[in-house]
Amino acid sequence: MKMETVLYKALVASNAPDEHATAVIEAMEKEMTSTLASKTDLSTVRTELKADIAIRKILHTARTISERYVQPLRLKFLPPQRYFQEPPPGSSANQRARPLLGQHRSAL
Repeated sequence: MKMETVLYKALVASNAPDEHATAVIEAMEKEMTSTLASKTDLSTVRTELKADIAIRKILHTARTISERYVQPLRLKFLPPQRYFQEPPPGSSANQRARPLLGQHRSAL
């Protein structure tokens, strides 16, 4: 038997009015369906958490590889002070930090 039926019969057997027994059952059912998580809900959350953890591991690995291998190469071959041309004193703001376009790497 369903839990609701057993509980209803127990309330009626203890001389509770039918309206009150029905109200108790409906309140419990509403609380159980809106507040408590079902097995399906928990399974969905578990799947989402596993996917999130996997993505975080991938991002961590990518960041570690970048820090160990890519950034040292970038610093070795392209020093930061060579990325942008320094503006002459007194130049306007729109001429500041203009990239060195059209220049070959060997000219740097």
